[in-house]
Amino acid sequence: MNRFAKRNISPATVGVVLVLLLVVANGMRSANVKQWVTLIQSGLYLASITFLVASGFSLIFGLMDVLNFAHGTILMFGAYAGYTVFANPRLFLNTMPLVVVMFGVAWAVGMGA
Repeated sequence: MNRFAKRNISPATVGVVLVLLLVVANGMRSANVKQWVTLIQSGLYLASITFLVASGFSLIFGLMDVLNFAHGTILMFGAYAGYTVFANPRLFLNTMPLVVVMFGVAWAVGMGA
């Protein structure tokens, strides 16, 4: 392989995959194309969130030489709150476990200090 091909193998792979997806989507009905587009968007969203979490962990580890899992805890609190609001936005009682946990954590941190 020449040097240009070695440098650009990742963008070329992404381009080939996107062309194949477009070719497959071209022969589908309208409903299936909408499902494919939704699936691709969901995959890109999940990949971007995973990338952000992984890059945050590597940044913290690179700067401090300690893997700080508190970021993961905050992410899980946010994920729980988001899922609760998404699953049943009309009932405020569904957020009560999150509020209890947050007050419990604040109390435990206050007791430890």
